[in-house]
Amino acid sequence: MNFLGHAVIAHSGSDEYLLGNLIADGIKGRDLSAWPADVALGIRRHRQLDEWIDHHTEVQALKEDVPREVRRVSGIGFDLVWDHFLARFLLDPATQHPALERGLIDRIYEVLSLNAHLVPGRMGPLCDALIRQRWLERYADYGYTCQSVRALGHRIPRQTPQMYALGDWLETHPRRLEAAFERLWPDLEAQTRPVDRARQAPGSVKQ
Repeated sequence: MNFLGHAVIAHSGSDEYLLGNLIADGIKGRDLSAWPADVALGIRRHRQLDEWIDHHTEVQALKEDVPREVRRVSGIGFDLVWDHFLARFLLDPATQHPALERGLIDRIYEVLSLNAHLVPGRMGPLCDALIRQRWLERYADYGYTCQSVRALGHRIPRQTPQMYALGDWLETHPRRLEAAFERLWPDLEAQTRPVDRARQAPGSVKQ
């Protein structure tokens, strides 16, 4: 999952917990003792969910469907596509998902902004652009999401041709991906734990 997917699962937790879920991809290693407890908990939760979703039968089936040359990077594209469907649910009252709180996208931007000093260095420019350009709302446009997948090729130079090809494949298979998401998401919601719901007072993280 990408930003929105992890945020939806963690949205009832504290801002510290949400932050950990949002920045986990930029943090290496298992030793999280330097982080505030809730941030470390969010980082671990993000990693657990990534592992779970990567081995889900829907994701495995999709990987078999994509062209062989893009299979290695396909999970990156799927993560962005899941955020497309979640953004659509968040922004359209007609499809508002009962598990999603209104204002979640703004809360993501606020948590990242207030805690910019804790965002790992290599994620800093990405998070800054995410907030300034309001990517999360724009993910509701499927064409924009697929173009975002292609754009990732500029950040992974060795995989640029594969990311472009993956974006093209995703753009021509929206119904296949939506059907997979509709089966995947209920299974993911079932993975929600009490810690994902333990909301604490909002605010910036102190360290």
